[in-house]
Amino acid sequence: MIREPTPVPLECFAMEYMRKPECRKCPHKGDCGKHAVRYGTVSLSEAKFDLCPKELVPDPYTTAAILSESYTLAYCNYYLEVPKSKIDSKTARQIQEDARRMGMNARTYVEAFVASFHAGYSDYGSTCRPDRFLSDAYKRTLKDNVKLVKRKYGEFSVENLERVLYGDVQNTTSTFLRSEVTAGRWIVGWVIRGGSLPIANLYKQMELKLDPEWLCIEDHYINKVIIAKKDTGLRRTSSRKRHTVAQLRAEATSKRVGHWSKARGYFRVKERVMPEAVREVLSTYDLVPSDFEIDDESDALKDTLKFWVFLGLAVQHYYLLRYVRGDDYALRFFKEGGFSST
Repeated sequence: MIREPTPVPLECFAMEYMRKPECRKCPHKGDCGKHAVRYGTVSLSEAKFDLCPKELVPDPYTTAAILSESYTLAYCNYYLEVPKSKIDSKTARQIQEDARRMGMNARTYVEAFVASFHAGYSDYGSTCRPDRFLSDAYKRTLKDNVKLVKRKYGEFSVENLERVLYGDVQNTTSTFLRSEVTAGRWIVGWVIRGGSLPIANLYKQMELKLDPEWLCIEDHYINKVIIAKKDTGLRRTSSRKRHTVAQLRAEATSKRVGHWSKARGYFRVKERVMPEAVREVLSTYDLVPSDFEIDDESDALKDTLKFWVFLGLAVQHYYLLRYVRGDDYALRFFKEGGFSST
């Protein structure tokens, strides 16, 4: 018998392939990929969602275009119409500088500026045009409101600013987060309990609980319900809502000035709220995003409804494995119907 030498396993067992700085200095990095069972995967807590259709992204995708998305959404939220102009490169540079001075990112600064301007000057017939961002008087108004928010809540956020100015949170981010969590909890719970056709049944049972802004960029809903005029069993209220969704869809996909910025803005807001939505949905099952990994090129990161279906299967398999091992907590999980989450 000829004994063939086998290589000594790496101390990390090739589980961290090129993920850490020390991996670049490792003498085994050339062969590491051959043994890396997790190659190409990332923790769910680090996953990046890419939801915006390529045809909506301008080339080049400048800072001005990015800030115009936030400006358009905020303007639509408070003035209920699409602005007639966009943020240019000069204004974008000034916004970045002012945001840096105030210790916030540029997107948040734009949303806060529009909210502050609307609350203080809309009664005089003034609208928040892009050139308002260059006015020192309006900047001082925002600074005063930021100080007021920090004094009352300890930290600044657009949501806290709206509570101070309007007594309620009414921005697009909170709207999308609420609908995403509602859809995610329902789909994951449905899949865990072995239900079929989760997306179709989501609209059948939860259509009225999902916001029109969230629905208008969901191709599944547009194609299967709006265009197909499918009856999900709901009454007149649903018909009115579908009319609103159809109007929002037509407006968001219009090629007129500002409308594509609004559509892009919706997708970017959805990308930003997904990590928080994933945390909230998993917390229902006493889990956290770092408990799971996903292929960083998975199609599920480009379609949130498909993602929730995959996550439901992952949670189901996780508790099944614990159940097979005799875990009492997992046994109670399935006896109680997957800790009903709807």
